[in-house]
Amino acid sequence: MPSTIPEELCRFFERGLSIHVATRDGELRPDGSAAWAARVHPDRQRITVYLHEASAAAMLRNLQRHPEIAVLFERPSEHSGWQVKGRFASSRPAAEEEKAEVLRQAEGFREELRVIGLPRALTEAWALWPCVAIEFDAEAIFQQAPGPGSGERLK
Repeated sequence: MPSTIPEELCRFFERGLSIHVATRDGELRPDGSAAWAARVHPDRQRITVYLHEASAAAMLRNLQRHPEIAVLFERPSEHSGWQVKGRFASSRPAAEEEKAEVLRQAEGFREELRVIGLPRALTEAWALWPCVAIEFDAEAIFQQAPGPGSGERLK
């Protein structure tokens, strides 16, 4: 059953973060990829993540057989993060009108990396577009920050 995402987490997920998508293959081995952006739907239960099309093929192949998905959203400058586990709903090529938001969030992530000392030159070659949009329904949310409450499921 989908879980309603609190409003403050919706804003966090869409701010420009390190986003890592994890799935599993036919032998149940984990597989992962970076995503460049996320959008929480108005119902606050469905999330779309945007992966560069070159890295999306393995994720889509896995999700067709095993629809479970886990996405980690982390703000590197604070080591604060949340993991959302859910169920694959659909995929599609990202629309041209979504490109500006993908690039805005990727730029936010680049700025996070600059703050912790990674020179901009190391992120300039990232392939950010075209993307595949992967939609999933959030089923559980877990805090992934150090300190009290780490690993706990959001009520």
